[in-house]
Amino acid sequence: MPQLLVHGWWNLGGAKMSKSAGNIVDPFVLIDKYGAEALRYYLMSDIVDRQGRGFSEEQLISCVTTDLGKLRSVISLQSTHCNDDLDHFAKRQANSD
Repeated sequence: MPQLLVHGWWNLGGAKMSKSAGNIVDPFVLIDKYGAEALRYYLMSDIVDRQGRGFSEEQLISCVTTDLGKLRSVISLQSTHCNDDLDHFAKRQANSD
């Protein structure tokens, strides 16, 4: 039996976003301001299946700066230490030959 994945909805100012109500956020404006990847990450990480969620630009900024900032730190730390380990390994291999 096929399963249907249903996403939640976005609330803006306490009301469900709707074109007919005119309370929508233009994603292209957000992409121009924050980038497509940042917006995509926020949208995929912040809403839970079949549950509504309030949208605010402040939440987007917070999500991107905290989550992606942590990831950037981990990658930086890893690349620093991996390079040191690889250099040490290469020197040890060269000395054993």
